Amino acid sequence: PGYAVLSDLGVTAKYVILVQPSVQVNNFQFLLSKDPAKSLQFENGGMIHLCTRGVEGNTFGNGQVEGTMVTVDLAPDGRGNELDLQIVNAYDDEENQCVVMDVLRTTFTPNPNRQPVNQRDGQWPWAQTLPSYQAQSPSKQLWRYTISKNLQVTREPLFAEGRTVMFGNIHPEFSGRKHRFVYANIGGLKDEASPPQGVARFDVENGTYQAWMPEPYEFCGEPTYAPRSKAMENADDEEDVTDGSDSDSDNTAEDDGYILSLLYNGKTQTSEMLVFDASDLPSGPRTRIPITGLAIPHGHYGCYAPQVPAPPREEGDETDEEEEETLELIENLVFSADEIERRSKLADKMEQRGNQWNEVKSDFSGLGLRLDDFEEYFGDML
Repeated sequence: PGYAVLSDLGVTAKYVILVQPSVQVNNFQFLLSKDPAKSLQFENGGMIHLCTRGVEGNTFGNGQVEGTMVTVDLAPDGRGNELDLQIVNAYDDEENQCVVMDVLRTTFTPNPNRQPVNQRDGQWPWAQTLPSYQAQSPSKQLWRYTISKNLQVTREPLFAEGRTVMFGNIHPEFSGRKHRFVYANIGGLKDEASPPQGVARFDVENGTYQAWMPEPYEFCGEPTYAPRSKAMENADDEEDVTDGSDSDSDNTAEDDGYILSLLYNGKTQTSEMLVFDASDLPSGPRTRIPITGLAIPHGHYGCYAPQVPAPPREEGDETDEEEEETLELIENLVFSADEIERRSKLADKMEQRGNQWNEVKSDFSGLGLRLDDFEEYFGDML
């Protein structure tokens, strides 16, 4: 119902969860400007939609059956809103007969420089100083939403400290299940909006967290969880035996893995890949891998994809069609620095042309490029 601006979704064993913020549309403004950013007015409150997945045991509301959707109204609470809500994880709590969501929520932190969302110019780079960042960026914190059997919703912050939290993540094997740890970026200022800079692990069971902060001119990107591989686990066990420590390990533990984060150095304009022990962030990265020939600004989403070795084959065996497609897909996911730079330029060019959508020229293509640009960006494909 209404105009839906959906920024994320959560998945449990029984439900797909969508959070729809309250939006008013100025149709006349849209006809004049053709710019949705100037035509939408976001309000506090909204709705949560629980879309059933056809799993037996749906007891919410009136016990709706497969293929139906349960909608729960979210009244304004004066402490935050549902716009740009990031769902870190959601799961069915069978013991308490409820659905639980841990989210990163925009909170109402006092900020005299804060501008309404409709006044953003959308041009890159849209913030180059801390005051300009704070003027356009809200503060986000880790909250827990609980939806009871009778469709009542409670929203509570999980940590009292008002530090900005962004890019939340968990161990992938606990997605859709009850979790304990949330890994996320944190800002360098406790009570004010600030860019994502450090890496933190939040313990949602006991309300504590641990963190690592880089230099003031360094910024960490989204913490990506990489589960510990069996080979690494065995190697670590051998080291533990040598050190005289306990060699037993549990590779299903939530913090038995590594946290990967791309660090951007604003002073040298270079990037590094940082690798942390997921159980001990304050000790800092276990290794730092320089990324040569390419600087990656902070703020990019990503995910960890383990490398799956091809099955052993004897000499003379032919590769089947499915295996060929898999190997080709993996090969196409790996780009050189030159190819990434070319694609980045192409994206910038298309964005610039997109801002001039009503400009018509004889050599203007439907991709937003002049015809003389094609050789530069698609030379290797033509």
